[in-house]
Amino acid sequence: MSVPASVPAVYAHALLDLADEAGERPQVMEEVQALRTICAPGGALMAGLQGGSLSRQHAKDMVRACFADRLSPLLQNFLSLLADRDRLLALPAILDATIQEHEHRSGIVRVQAVTAVPADDASRDRITQALAQRLGAQVDVQWQTDESLVAGMRLRYGDTLVDASARRRLTDAHAAICAAPLAVIELDEGDVA
Repeated sequence: MSVPASVPAVYAHALLDLADEAGERPQVMEEVQALRTICAPGGALMAGLQGGSLSRQHAKDMVRACFADRLSPLLQNFLSLLADRDRLLALPAILDATIQEHEHRSGIVRVQAVTAVPADDASRDRITQALAQRLGAQVDVQWQTDESLVAGMRLRYGDTLVDASARRRLTDAHAAICAAPLAVIELDEGDVA
């Protein structure tokens, strides 16, 4: 069953609004993070739900049995609502959208930083502080290493990509050289080339 792209965001907004009204957002977000790990695509829970042979009531009962003592009543009721509306297969996308919306509402910007060599702690702190100041928000930097960058780094946040890698600079220089018109130099007799 295909889920329209807008569905996860709608449910994410609703869940966070309910959590805010109940004053339980921190607890709900901890549970959402844990549930996201459990509900990974290809995992046992999602595989059980994808069979298509479960009735809505059976799916609802299965979810309640799995999470009765592990989740707050608010999140249990939310999962029951998803079962009633036949949206449990969209749960991983809904949880991802909930995490993104929580970060947005909390003023947190997730940044992916890829460096050519592992960054030391001092460099990480300096870059994190510079990003927080530049973006005017709390940043959550996730660090990765990619030796193919040669040197430098690449940052990605939201729809923005900042590529300050040596590989990018070499590629740009190569393109500029290839695009430059060739100049013909005429040598006078006796000039050495």
